[in-house]
Amino acid sequence: MLENKLFEALLDVIPFKAYATDIKTFEIVYANKMMRENIYAPQETYCWEKVFGQEEICSWCSIIDLEILQKENAKNDKHIVEFFDETDDKWLKSYDELMSWPDGRKVKYSILVDITDQKEIQGSMIKSHATLAIKNKQMTTTNKKLQITKLKLQKSIVEFEQLLNATMDGILIFENDLCKDINTQALSFFNYTDKEQVVGKEFLDFVPDELKDTVIEKFTKEISWECRLLKSDDTSFPVLIKKSVLTSSSIVISIIDLSELKDKENEIQEQKKMITSN
Repeated sequence: MLENKLFEALLDVIPFKAYATDIKTFEIVYANKMMRENIYAPQETYCWEKVFGQEEICSWCSIIDLEILQKENAKNDKHIVEFFDETDDKWLKSYDELMSWPDGRKVKYSILVDITDQKEIQGSMIKSHATLAIKNKQMTTTNKKLQITKLKLQKSIVEFEQLLNATMDGILIFENDLCKDINTQALSFFNYTDKEQVVGKEFLDFVPDELKDTVIEKFTKEISWECRLLKSDDTSFPVLIKKSVLTSSSIVISIIDLSELKDKENEIQEQKKMITSN
């Protein structure tokens, strides 16, 4: 069904590893495309063996904490943890939450973000200047408040619209080159108030004139790329675009607003210049 394809496409366009674990058996019940390409031990059963190469349950496992939050009816029932993945030799930040899987099982849904580069920058600044390092850590923490997507596989169109609007990514669905649907986050990115203002537009309508040729070329050769897009007032903002082809006439475009990230990168560069000059 098209709805199922759209749902799977939404999971696969997330530019991070994502997986779901049965909280009773610790079995991996789902892994998105990026995760499937990096499963360390395909033959193992438990998530700590299959994903992280551990001999026992991970010390950073959040299942118990999430269950406590759920029982307490906490407003924020998500859990965020940073840890060092010895198998992959990388620092990761995991965004975890509990959800009901379509087959009725309760699972922990996790999105893994590689923060190794940020950790190295942080460490370098600590060595060079203690005060600047503390500020950098605060900025890094702020910068790492990445989008958590609350995805639920449903059959009805109404529930699918709820799924689209639950994600923190901007999502646009195009059919025969024209926008067929857009979620509320994308409307917010472009400063529109009603999807009817966007439905029927071509993707190039959101692209500055000087970038149209580049975007046309990217569309034929790339799956994801950085670009600038136009808001309703004709101002532009930086984004990460990821394209997923559903059928010969339908595509899903995922957009992440990079404005805050670019601002933080500029701040870090300025701080590094200050350290170097000292």
